[in-house]
Amino acid sequence: MKAYAINGSPRKGGNTATLLDRSLEGLAAEGFETERIDLYGLDYKGCISCFACKRLGGKSFGRCALKDGLTEVIEKIVGADVLVFGSPVYLYNVASGYSAFFERFLFPHVTYEKGQYFRYPKRLVAGFIHTMGVPPEMFEQNGTSEHIQAYRRFLKDMTGEEPEVMYSFDAYQFSDYSKYSSSAFDLAKKEAHRRDIFPIDCQDAYEMGRRLAVKAKNG
Repeated sequence: MKAYAINGSPRKGGNTATLLDRSLEGLAAEGFETERIDLYGLDYKGCISCFACKRLGGKSFGRCALKDGLTEVIEKIVGADVLVFGSPVYLYNVASGYSAFFERFLFPHVTYEKGQYFRYPKRLVAGFIHTMGVPPEMFEQNGTSEHIQAYRRFLKDMTGEEPEVMYSFDAYQFSDYSKYSSSAFDLAKKEAHRRDIFPIDCQDAYEMGRRLAVKAKNG
């Protein structure tokens, strides 16, 4: 069985990537073949509303017609048994490259048929991991929670499976805070959180991977 982690962070070694890797370790422990895909290493754009994926009899019916750095990725992950999606939170929402990816991944499976709104080729078990530099209380402000839940809700409607979601707050963003305009942060608290809490988040991501694997294997 195959599992992919989709890293929507521009940092290939950052908090999001680290947690995704831990989730893949959990999946691998249950016998899954795993791979992490870094979106920001690819050259691609979002949906261009060409509707080729909806054209009856068309060669791209049911799949994205655009040919770029995302084409092979989408073809690969549609065959996955488990997908784990990860993005940091920027400006109260997910990263732009992550959002563009979801436009391309999800829209071809949306139908305009009466009584049938989605057409996905197989069962899919999924999880979401979101990281952010703010504490939990700020996360609930400004509609951030609602914004980043949109893809989870959409995926549930499309596949009929409830995805798991985990959040990692108060992310340690810089290796040296003294070099950046960051006086709003309490560095001692940031360091303590990185030392004491982030390892717990990593373990939670690992356990999420194991749970998703078991769910996928059990049908």
